[in-house]
Amino acid sequence: MRSLAAIFVLFFLCEFSYAQDIKKAEKFLGVWRYKYDLGIEKWTLDESGLLGESFRKNKYGDSTKVEEILMRNNGKIFIHDWTTYNVIDDSLIVNRSTFVSTSQKMKFYNVDDLTPYMIAYRFGFLRSNKLIIKVQYGLNDRPVKFVLDKIRD
Repeated sequence: MRSLAAIFVLFFLCEFSYAQDIKKAEKFLGVWRYKYDLGIEKWTLDESGLLGESFRKNKYGDSTKVEEILMRNNGKIFIHDWTTYNVIDDSLIVNRSTFVSTSQKMKFYNVDDLTPYMIAYRFGFLRSNKLIIKVQYGLNDRPVKFVLDKIRD
């Protein structure tokens, strides 16, 4: 009887954790604006996973695409593919990194390079329309915090 109860509890926890993952992914969907109006992020969902595009504004108000993000669930592992675009001296430099998370928290660690070391996502306490992104560039560095507000679904 005890083993049957243990199996039931384990099954319930696994199903509940998967439901949490789906709910977290749904919270990302929409258009988000960076604090101080520095740029926007657009998140959509398709068959390959959760897609994000990040645009930054320059001092003239023009927007430039600076990164693409793909988050997908591979069993119990979350994979975060990150592509950045930098224009330096009239040439485009593209960097790709893969991050992995094995926990329920949206905290991803880089498996390709040393920098950035970690990216973490969380939503505001009792406010799902506020997204906080922390990027830690080195193992012992203090994370850089970005705050975004949802402007539309």
